[in-house]
This record gives sequence, structure tokens and C-alpha cells, in this order.
Amino acid sequence: MYAYKENTLDKTLFASRHKFRWPIVAFSGIAAGFMVWAVVNVLDRGGNVFLQNVNYSREHGLIIRQHTEATRDTIWPIVLNPFHGDGIALAVIVLAMALAIGGSWLTYLSRGDFAPNKWHRFVLSGYALPVLVGLYAIYAGVVTGWTWWNLSLAAPFLVMLAYAVQAMLTREAEAAPHVEVRQQKQYASGSSSGCVHQAVRSNKNFDSVVGMADLKAKLEKAGKEVVAAKNGSRNGILLYGLPGNGKTMIAEALAGHLKLPIISVSFGDVASKWINQTTEQVKQVFDDARRQAPCVLFIDEIDSLLVKREDVGRSDSEVPRTVNAMLTELVNLRGKGVVMVAATNFLDRLDAAAIREGRFDYKIEIPCPDEPARKAILRSSFAKHAAKGASLTEDVLARAARRWEGFSAARMAAVGREIAEKSMPNQAVSFEIMMAAMRSVQGRGAKVGSHVPVLADMALPAGLEASLAALSTRMAKIVEIEELGGTVPRGVLFKGPAGTGKTLAAQSLAKTADWAFISVAGSDLVRDPSKIEKVFADAADVRPCVVFIDESDDLLQNREYSATADCTNKFLTVMDGAGGKTSDVMIIAATNFPERLDPAVLRGGRFTEKVEFRVSDETQAAAMAQTWLRGLMLPAGKDLTVEALAELLSGCSPANIRAALQMAVDNVATRRVTGGNGHICLRDVRTALESI
Repeated sequence: MYAYKENTLDKTLFASRHKFRWPIVAFSGIAAGFMVWAVVNVLDRGGNVFLQNVNYSREHGLIIRQHTEATRDTIWPIVLNPFHGDGIALAVIVLAMALAIGGSWLTYLSRGDFAPNKWHRFVLSGYALPVLVGLYAIYAGVVTGWTWWNLSLAAPFLVMLAYAVQAMLTREAEAAPHVEVRQQKQYASGSSSGCVHQAVRSNKNFDSVVGMADLKAKLEKAGKEVVAAKNGSRNGILLYGLPGNGKTMIAEALAGHLKLPIISVSFGDVASKWINQTTEQVKQVFDDARRQAPCVLFIDEIDSLLVKREDVGRSDSEVPRTVNAMLTELVNLRGKGVVMVAATNFLDRLDAAAIREGRFDYKIEIPCPDEPARKAILRSSFAKHAAKGASLTEDVLARAARRWEGFSAARMAAVGREIAEKSMPNQAVSFEIMMAAMRSVQGRGAKVGSHVPVLADMALPAGLEASLAALSTRMAKIVEIEELGGTVPRGVLFKGPAGTGKTLAAQSLAKTADWAFISVAGSDLVRDPSKIEKVFADAADVRPCVVFIDESDDLLQNREYSATADCTNKFLTVMDGAGGKTSDVMIIAATNFPERLDPAVLRGGRFTEKVEFRVSDETQAAAMAQTWLRGLMLPAGKDLTVEALAELLSGCSPANIRAALQMAVDNVATRRVTGGNGHICLRDVRTALESI
């Protein structure tokens, strides 16, 4: 196998193809139509368009030239022998048009499109016509004898055939079409034979990545600058971002877009248990890339190789030597025709010397897929696994894609598969099925327990019950509400005395609306402010989600008198969404002392809605008593009625009511198992209430 080498014919073919591309295409179209018209008229209809059927006869010693109209039976012998009579006129016209329409087989091969399963592309492009011209000239030479005319047509074809064979043998077809030939000569100084890490042609390109226009524009600009060796031979493209967003796929797509082969390696490909072997294998990777240039070298999870040297504890560790070797190789790679691309999920774990300019000049964040990309991933994943006849309508797909901003590409692909599994044959998938699929992929994490009742089963004052029911409806029907111009609040403040059921109401609200639930104490966030961002990140990952902050006055107290104002500032910043608010995340803050909260917390756009919890009135006490009596396992005394219990318990907090009723049951049960009276009476409840 020999490396590709530049020559004058290559320069001419590349230059002419790019310079006269559209004029040649236009003329080729006109000429092709003219040829079809000519063939139909001459060969099929027998029309006397280009030539006449000429017959020669000898009468009285004179040669008589007779012109008769050409027919289908008489024209083919003339066409097959271009030197018979005036047939040469037709041959010259056909060959001239073929040369005008055709390009070059070598140019076609250099585009990298040659493959047995793409024969139609070869034929339709017009590149096959020069081959036919050469074969026609060779045939004419065999039939009628070789002359300067058919030799001149056959010789270029034979040369192109030799070049084509050389191209296929040396894999010349994988060269990049937009790379100048002089750059190919500069870069391709070695051979791929003997390389441990072989460069392969990527089967992806930017067409494989739907949407993400800004990202593709950045990558294209960086890739072309590296290939063109401009701006001081800039190189090094570092892809970073959250896991699951397709950094590896995007690197392969970049290689395909640049029409360069790619070498992909990871830490596992170079790691070794033998001393110095890892460093040597890292050097081998870079050496193989230089020998196979022009190409793309992609190193995945590069944070496993370029670790911070100051974090390495053992003095005999090979890690510093590996890092030093990689830093040197990154610099030496410049100007060698190798596009260096690396990926990491942890930008802060890389050695500081590695991410500076001069090693990685381009640091490009790979964000979560945008809306067009989310739609494409969902549609593609669903189509691969859907039941027969199941469909995913455009409006439902668009609705889900809008809601699921911030989810990774891997999450979208998994949800698409889950939707397909939940789909029914010959039925359209509803939005509810898509939401159920998302919850299934997320798992059951951050869900409230089975012991928590839904709002309908809770005994609440009429005003409080109506407020919470309206809020849960907006949460459960959030899409329909938003289509009508409504919203779900970013924050809700639960305020009221201790024991009035704020925590249970928040859990019940999440369960009724079928939202995830994350609970955290305000004091925990004050002790460790780093948890603030983690709580919001967890909520965004399992959304729709309720984040409940208990005893929030520890975190959100007035900053004029607070020693933890920095924590309050950080919480409000994250809540406002510095990088954009995350949809379907609602924060509920509970406090017994609303007067202690900072005014900025209570303004519109933060904790806009306030829900007040009070001690139980007679109606709520009666509802709680009725629920309690319904589940009572002990025999009840005649005086233990709903009315009597409501009068006794009115004015107590729901927490104290539940505690008093439970204590009464505990006391009577103890009395019964020791031989005493097993009936529970109103006096037992009064005694328990007095001891609370």
C-alpha cells in the first residue's frame, strides 16, 4: 500500500471542478437533453437529422452517391462503425457531448463517494460518460484499425483507468474533497500500514445531527481553521458538557463533515499495568495520527489522561509522565494536518496546562439538545421500536419537546424507546403516554410515600382546600393551562403556625398532581450552600417536581439582620435561573414566621402565591374526627360522636389533633390488654389532649 501523492493532473481536476462547477452542470443538462432528442430522432424514428443513409454504386464506370432516408435497420451498422460513410459525423457529435457532460472518474473517486452500492450516483452524475467514450474509441480501433483519432480518445481513458486502480489500491477515495492538493502533499507524508490505531472513515456527518445550528457553526469554523492551518496553526478542539449529550457522536460527525478519516481512542485503549507502557502507548497514538494525516484524532474521556498533576499523591506514579508526554504531543501535533478533538464531562478536572490556549485553542460546550434535536431524537427512537401502526402526531411530539428542555440526548432516546413500548398498534400516542414514559425512564426516585393521602382524602378548611385543589389542577393540567395563557407559579409560600399541616399538604399536592417531590431543610442549605445548585439540578432531572424547603426562614430571612445573606443571595439567583428558568419545577417554602422573610423573597416572580394555614376550625376538626372514627378498631363509647369530638378539638392544630387521637387509642389499647375497660370514650380523648 502506497501513500497518496499529489500530481499535476490532480491539481487540474480539483481546480477545474471547483472553478467551473455550475457552468459545467448547466451545460451538461442542456447537452444531455440534446443527446436524448438526437438519439430518439435518429435511432428510433429514423429521422434524417445528423446524417443520411449513403449508398454507393458503380454505373458505366462512374461512382454514384445515393442519399436515402435513414431507418432503424440501416442506421445501426453505421453507428457501430463510425468510419463507414458519413457516420463519423454522428460519432464526433456524440463524443463531444459526452466529453462536455462527463467529469473525471478520478475526480469522482477523490470525492470519497465510490462504492458498489452507489453505482446509480456514478451513472447519474455523468462521470460514466468519459468511460463510455474510451470504450467506444477502443471498439472502433479494433473494428476499423487504430488511427490517431481513436487513439487520442482511448489514451486518456486508459490513463484514467490506471489512476482509478491506483486510487482504489491506495484508499485515495478517502481523501477530503475540500482540502487543497498542496495541503494533502504537505500532510500525507507517511503510510497507514503498521499503525496500531487505524483511521477509519466516519459514517456520520452534520446531517446526522438535527438542529444545534450554533454548535455546528462553531465546530465547522474551528475544524476548517485547523485544516487550513490558518491563524498560527491553531488546533485542539475540547468538547465539554454534561454526559449523555453526544460528544462522541458530534466528534464523528465533525470528521464526516470535514471528509477526514477519524482515529478514536479512550483511556482504556492506552492504559497498561506495566510501568511506562501507558506513556508509550499515548505517544503511539499521536505518531499513528501523524502518519495517517490528514485525519481527526479523537480522545474520549480525556480527563482520565490529563489529570491534575498536583492531585497525584504518589511520587512514583506514572501519571505525571503521561500528562507531560501528552502536553508535548499536543504542541507537536500542530501543523501536521491532524485535527485534535477531545471530550470530557469534567472540565475542572483537567490539568491547567492542558486547557490553556496553545494546546486546546477551541473550548466548545456541548449543550443539551435544542427543540428540533429533541423532536428528531424522539421521532427516530420511537420509529425504531414502535408497535405496528402506532403513530406519533406532530402536535404531541412538539408539545413534549418544548417541555423537556434541558434533558440529555441519551434521555430523549430512552424516552422514545419507552414511548414505543407503551404504544398500542394502530393508535396514536397521547401526551399522557409520553409523560408516563418519561416518569418510567426517570424511575421512582423523589416520589412521596404511599402513606401520604391525596388532597381529596385530607380534612382541610374550605378555603385552604379550594386553594390547594386549584393549584394541583394547574400542575396536573399544565400543558392545557399554558395553552390558555395560564401558568404554574415558580414559588409558593406556605405560612402558618407550627403543626398546621404545611409539610403534609406539600407532599399531598405533589402526589395529587403526580409530580416528583424533593424535601430539604433551610438549615441544611445554610450549612452547605453547595447543596443549593444540586437540589435544583436534581429537581430538573426528575421534573415535573416540587422542591419543598421546610423552615425556610433559616435560609430566606431578612438580609438586613442575617449573617447568612450570601446563602440567601445564592438561592435567589439559582431560583431565578441564571441560565434560564427550568420549566415544571415549583418551589414551596414553608415557614412559621413569614414576617422574618426578606422582602425580595416575597416579590412577584419568586414566591408570588401565598397559602395560609390556620389552626383547625370546627368544620376541619369534624372532618378529621369522622375520618378517625371510620378507621377506629376499638369499640367506641356512646359519647364519642363526631359533634362532641369537633367541639373538643376545634382550635387545635391538625398535628395536635392527630397526636391526641392517636394517644387516646394507645392509652385505651394498653388498658384493654391489661384487663381494663376496652371502650374508648370522649374522656380518653380529653385526657390525651391535655397531655399534648
